[in-house]
Amino acid sequence: MNLDTMNEIQRRGGRFWNVSTVAELFDSPLPTHDPNVNEIEDWQDLFRTSVLGEIFVPETDEVFFSLSNSEEKNVVSPLEFVAWQIDNASAEFIYYLINKVDGQSIVRKIYAEANEEQPKNWQEIQFDEYWLSDAEESWLNEYDRDSQSTAMKFIEMCKSEKPLELAFALAECVLEENFGITCADHLEEDFTENFDARDAYSDWDVKIMCLAKGRMFPYIEPDSSHLAMDDYKVSYYGVRNYDEG
Repeated sequence: MNLDTMNEIQRRGGRFWNVSTVAELFDSPLPTHDPNVNEIEDWQDLFRTSVLGEIFVPETDEVFFSLSNSEEKNVVSPLEFVAWQIDNASAEFIYYLINKVDGQSIVRKIYAEANEEQPKNWQEIQFDEYWLSDAEESWLNEYDRDSQSTAMKFIEMCKSEKPLELAFALAECVLEENFGITCADHLEEDFTENFDARDAYSDWDVKIMCLAKGRMFPYIEPDSSHLAMDDYKVSYYGVRNYDEG
């Protein structure tokens, strides 16, 4: 379990193929203006304007890439590709991503050796007894507003103590066949055909995930910690509803 290949691409810069999906998070209701205060009039105005973050997800067993100034194609695993993005994401984005893919179970995986009956202390925060099992229904659940600060501290703790374990455990959830991001069963009305449908999501209690499917060609600039993209062909853009609304 390592990010050696993605870290090398990050160091030298590179571009990717075989990426079909990009998901981004928005506040509810969906914004009427982009970060530059331009009015959002169609799906293209909304696409990739999230200030919370985005994640690129493949649906194949291999992600092809080439390093900058090279035409030679190589392969990185989808798991490492997604884990690298999570490793470089903010704690806030990771928190909401966990809630979009049933990722609360990562707590048990990351701290499998811990005794849930014993409180865990980290810096100024203490997780009460049974903190492992409570994550799934309580403090790591977006609907439990009062414990969000505890969840953020947990993610910061993981990024400090067990960054690879967090990145790969959550990447497995993102890529999971049935509740992961690429599962088409949870896609609702296509904004590319009916952008007025966005009004149906004005009263959600949680963050909204908008998802684009098609052909994505992201790249990494040398020494950048995030994927960029100029070239793409979108066939679907809409809301992913995984029991949120």
